[in-house]
Amino acid sequence: MVGQATVVQARTVKASRTQRLRYRFDAALSRGPAVVIGYLGLVTLVVIVVTALVLTVFGMAGINGDAGGLSYPEAFWQSLLRVVDGGSFAGDTGWPTRLLALAVTLAGIFIAGSLIGLIASSVDQQIEELRKGRSKVIEADHTLILGWSDRVPAVVKELVIANESRKRAAVVILADHDKTEMEETLRSRIEEFGSTKLVCRSGDPADPKNLELVNFASARSVVVIGTGDSAAVKVLLAIRTLDEQLENSAVVAEMFDREVAASARSLFGPRLVVVNSDDIVAELTAQACRQRGLSTVFRELLDFDGDEWNSTPRRRRSSRPVTSSSASPRTIRSSSSPAMCRPPGLSCRSPHRRPDVNVGSSSRGGATWDLGSSPNSTSSSGPRPPSS
Repeated sequence: MVGQATVVQARTVKASRTQRLRYRFDAALSRGPAVVIGYLGLVTLVVIVVTALVLTVFGMAGINGDAGGLSYPEAFWQSLLRVVDGGSFAGDTGWPTRLLALAVTLAGIFIAGSLIGLIASSVDQQIEELRKGRSKVIEADHTLILGWSDRVPAVVKELVIANESRKRAAVVILADHDKTEMEETLRSRIEEFGSTKLVCRSGDPADPKNLELVNFASARSVVVIGTGDSAAVKVLLAIRTLDEQLENSAVVAEMFDREVAASARSLFGPRLVVVNSDDIVAELTAQACRQRGLSTVFRELLDFDGDEWNSTPRRRRSSRPVTSSSASPRTIRSSSSPAMCRPPGLSCRSPHRRPDVNVGSSSRGGATWDLGSSPNSTSSSGPRPPSS
């Protein structure tokens, strides 16, 4: 009739025991091979225990030709042997004992075959997970590169050269790219890695969980590269969730928009260094075009190949001079004054109060210089550093 509603009452269908067991078995399979291996191990133990009870309770003889019955521990051991080794029941006598041993052996064959297949599948899955680059990194004091671009191989190559003086160095790369593809690209562009260990992981650098995966808290420096300005800001915000003040490591980020770069500097403070690679390359190119040989100077100053600049900390009350057979002092920096190139304080011992200083030196030449005098003082005695 028009205007009347038809009410349909759904019937509740109760699942049978077989369906419930099948459902639980499917759920166990979906949880991974480890659960299934545990179930098969439990079934194997039940088969051994039941077989040992049957042999003991009924006093069945004929195991290995023995005319007498077995104690429960011996029956358990003989049942275990027949599950593991299919040829163990060859010496049994008496048809009841033979049939029981045959049944146990067949159960062992099926169970053992299933276990072997599951273990092999589990190992294959683990290897596949390792290839995906989702295992945790336990490196410490490493350089962490977040993102991927065509400039990453050049950056890694310079880091490899810079790490030649370190016995154990590591460069960890986290990017939303295939792990195997990144490793093949880097190994094709870089001939030797020396003492530097290369570790690649696949994942979104803007996810804090992925940053924990690559052990961000123990990184000595972090480079955000090739992700674009918006993606770089997301990565920096993810870094800030783990280290709000960027106290654990220095962070260098590549950005292209000047306003975005200025906002990032104001948000993260001096611990963040923002680099616009396109602007820097354009400025260096313009200057190198105006002066012949300037490109060689830029390359010598900026890359890690050949001579390089190193800093040596100097304690306030230390009286020992800085000695090196392969370096020459070039600059001195105290806690109260900026860096000074070839300051007059780099000469000889002096009774003046010693500041906290760092010496920037090139790796060519050799000298022994005393940092006893103040950087603002003058002294005419003693050797003077060579002019740069």
